[in-house]
Amino acid sequence: DINLVNLYNSLYLYIGSPAWQFKPSGPYPTLDMEAQLRGLLDSGELRISALKLKSKESFVVASGLVNGNLTQRQITTGRLSMRTHVDLNNVANWLRVLPHPPELPKFSGILNMNAELGYKGETKSPDLNFNFETKDLVFDKFRIGAISGKALATLTSLKSDRITLSNEAGPAHFNAVDVAWKPEIKFQSNLEVEQLELKQLLTNLGIPGVPLHLDLKGKLPCKGTDNTHLDIKCDGKLQGSNHEVKNESGKKTIVKAKEFTGKGQAFVDEKRVRW
Repeated sequence: DINLVNLYNSLYLYIGSPAWQFKPSGPYPTLDMEAQLRGLLDSGELRISALKLKSKESFVVASGLVNGNLTQRQITTGRLSMRTHVDLNNVANWLRVLPHPPELPKFSGILNMNAELGYKGETKSPDLNFNFETKDLVFDKFRIGAISGKALATLTSLKSDRITLSNEAGPAHFNAVDVAWKPEIKFQSNLEVEQLELKQLLTNLGIPGVPLHLDLKGKLPCKGTDNTHLDIKCDGKLQGSNHEVKNESGKKTIVKAKEFTGKGQAFVDEKRVRW
């Protein structure tokens, strides 16, 4: 449905479709979508009162304002507020409707996000303020769990005071997160571990059945790059407790320690974790 109303000094616009269907090539399910747009347009302002995209339980809703000489296609300022709920299990099917869908690892979980996109003129980079949380996040063979935080993103960087990750192994906090997108991807953060159980962490990283128990806590400054391949290095102190290593059958204890302190380095890439 399209509804266009001349209000003399402005135009009212409504575009709505209760049902769009896209059929990916191959033995994949049909993508059903609902879309709606309401707005008011004059020579100096576009006011989006409602923008909605919905597919099953996932949705994006937004509203915003764009200022400038719109008859000359010149924009001076703008902002867009968004709220998103996404079932990540369905993302792969959405991408299959593209002419050349990208190859992505399997992932699942729930993403909720609130965001504010701002544009302050040609001399300033657009910025995105957002807060987010995930539930039951799985990426490839990695069970990540819940991630939450607030961040500021631009075309060249991402910064956050704290991003928290929590799963069956325990919580971890990434403080003072600083990511640069250009000229190459670089990142650094201070990792703070309250209490992390090592056996469960290895299981979540796709290495199950390791016959040990170890509770860890500590603070480790980390930095890394992700250009041709992922390369992360963390260097700091860890405190361990309730350390126990058993034989393969799990019936005999080989090493046991109540508490210990260690200092060293940890290295992470796409294939392994070393320390």
